[in-house]
Amino acid sequence: MFCLKGGRWMKKWLFGFLGVTLIVFCSVFGYVSYQKHEGEVFKQNIEKKMPVDQINAHAKSYKEDATNVNNDMSLGQMLSIQKEAIEMGVNKQVFAQIQIPALGLALPIFKGANQYTLSLGAATYFYEDAEMGKGNYVLAGHNMEMPGVLFSDIQKLSLGEVMDLVSNDGVYRYKVTRKFIVPEYFKLIDGVPEENSFLSLPKKGEKPLLTLFTCVYTSQGKERYVVQGELQ
Repeated sequence: MFCLKGGRWMKKWLFGFLGVTLIVFCSVFGYVSYQKHEGEVFKQNIEKKMPVDQINAHAKSYKEDATNVNNDMSLGQMLSIQKEAIEMGVNKQVFAQIQIPALGLALPIFKGANQYTLSLGAATYFYEDAEMGKGNYVLAGHNMEMPGVLFSDIQKLSLGEVMDLVSNDGVYRYKVTRKFIVPEYFKLIDGVPEENSFLSLPKKGEKPLLTLFTCVYTSQGKERYVVQGELQ
């Protein structure tokens, strides 16, 4: 009798485990499929040769509010925020795309990092007037620790690999030159990043930068993983 109950319990546990695993797999697959779909939509818009000023006019700039973004959310919570973002029409505010061939990654770019834009793709950070191919173009993205989802894979990038910013006025190609970890919080001096910060602008004579960053957990707690590349 004991063995029978134990067997039934094991079966229930196994079916429950498989059910949860299947749900998680389907959720991740759905998220990756959404990213690919949005990539194709953006590609089609680019091929239509819509004027750059028209794209920028339609791309709303969102108030940056990364301080209130929950970096410890589950996939379910992320999907819930993504659904809300789509209902708000945030997904229609794409103005560019980041492509990283080595990772098979193509994500939409939004103006301003907040919980809604970051649930859908990458978002510009810190510099409101940032221009591709100039200065330090900074993009934030979530690390869900799930292959293929948002910025989860950027730690796999190697030096020399390509990162492309694609917009209707062309492709800006950068090559990875640095990978490093910094504290979660950064210092500003009179509103300007301290020297050698990952947010710092290139010095005179240096090439324009593309900076990607996401959250990562180390022995020191929550920090930021940064990938930087120089314009080619």
